[in-house]
Amino acid sequence: MSFAASLDDKQKQIYQNIAPSDEMGNYEENIKDTYIATSSLVLSAKEYKKQYFVGEVFSLELSAKTTENTEFDFELSFNKNKELVFLNPEAKWQKNGDEYNIKLYFEAQNSNAKLESIEVALSRNKEVFQRSSLLLEPLNFKRVNADKNYSQIVANDLSVKRTRTSYFDDKNLMMIVELRGENANLNDFHLKDETLIEQRIDNVRGDFNSSIAFYSAIFAPNKKSLDFSYFNLNTQKLETLSIAVELSADESVSTQSDLNPKNNDLVFYKQLGLWIVAGLCFVFFIFKRSYIALGIAILVLALSFFIGTDTQTGVVKSGANAKILPTANSTYFRTSKQDEKVEVLAKRQNYIKVLFEDGAIGWIDEKDLQEN
Repeated sequence: MSFAASLDDKQKQIYQNIAPSDEMGNYEENIKDTYIATSSLVLSAKEYKKQYFVGEVFSLELSAKTTENTEFDFELSFNKNKELVFLNPEAKWQKNGDEYNIKLYFEAQNSNAKLESIEVALSRNKEVFQRSSLLLEPLNFKRVNADKNYSQIVANDLSVKRTRTSYFDDKNLMMIVELRGENANLNDFHLKDETLIEQRIDNVRGDFNSSIAFYSAIFAPNKKSLDFSYFNLNTQKLETLSIAVELSADESVSTQSDLNPKNNDLVFYKQLGLWIVAGLCFVFFIFKRSYIALGIAILVLALSFFIGTDTQTGVVKSGANAKILPTANSTYFRTSKQDEKVEVLAKRQNYIKVLFEDGAIGWIDEKDLQEN
């Protein structure tokens, strides 16, 4: 007689209600893979300076030596305070025989920054099987004796490659500055200038040895120049740069007329020309009694009132971003919180230049514009 047959109905019901096990069917996969280190992990660092300036980008070159003959991952941790920023957490270790090298970049946010030690751990299957620490000699950080135009940049060199000034809206100007820095963190660029309505840094490219970025600032048109300084590590002093506020050649005329398309001078001159033609036809009619001339005069006069009335309008979708320039890397300066009526000013590739009801002008993606 089988075991199942020997159970009464109540006992069978109990066995049917037992929940299935959540253990994996493959018992070998449940066995923990514990790896035991077969060698030591030795850490060392190349010679480094002991004193830096606040805002200066500095690096530590670290070496880890191990003869472990297995696959493993590196895990980094630091005994530091929050005033010291680790700048390149995505850095990769480079293998050279049984030695692994990495270059770590840091920056002190104030003179109280501390970095006491670096710990490296080796892990396999997310389990650490070996770790080692490297004690560092004390690092000191000195504040820059800054002036009112200080840009928060400490660098071997900071230069201006190109600038462009244009109308941001009907009340303010916008300047875009292409910066190039050596041994600098251009993300830090910021001016404590009360005349600036808005400022930002975008599109930082390169590495800390050499990088470029685009700084943009919005200000009133009565501003004469954009002045800023940075601390030069080579000369050990502040260097000052000044950029005159001058409208770019293709913006001084075309953008102003774009700000108020209904007052475009070209439209006025076209209308004036048609009125002159109509007037001459009327004079010809009076003296020659030519009804053909009268008909032409009436037709031309009527046509003159249709010039400039074909303004195209549309609606920018809610959530659409407006850019400063019609390029992929341009800065977004506003996001529509709801559908907005706009006037279409121009089109370039996949971007459309629009005039918002509050006077702001920007470029939007053509897919974000719908018919009114």
